[in-house]
Amino acid sequence: MPHGCGDAATIRIQVRIPEGVTAARPMPKPGWTLVLTPREGAPAPAGHGAVPELAAITWEGGRLPNEHYDEFVLRFRTPDRANETLWFAVRQDCEGGRSVDWAQVPAEGRRLSDYPTPAASLRLVPR
Repeated sequence: MPHGCGDAATIRIQVRIPEGVTAARPMPKPGWTLVLTPREGAPAPAGHGAVPELAAITWEGGRLPNEHYDEFVLRFRTPDRANETLWFAVRQDCEGGRSVDWAQVPAEGRRLSDYPTPAASLRLVPR
């Protein structure tokens, strides 16, 4: 997260997991609480170490001042769909009730830089 909301500190980050992404697991952060939101209708996990398919991962309860930056790390398995871009919408909540939805997906032929609050993207490549 590169900055807060204006001059307000970030107090909550929620990453929405795109359909087809499985085995998502967040890295805990000292001082923050993790909330895992299962995807409705997803099959129950089976086997040792299996995790439910997640719709969202939220870090909350911490405080990241505007003048600092930090990483909110997760790992996951991508679908086998080469040349597709996965879009991860991120909601950033800050002190004072401010928030930013980093959720804009570029229209065909447009660039990410054309949008003030673009979603995070991951381009899948062939194996």
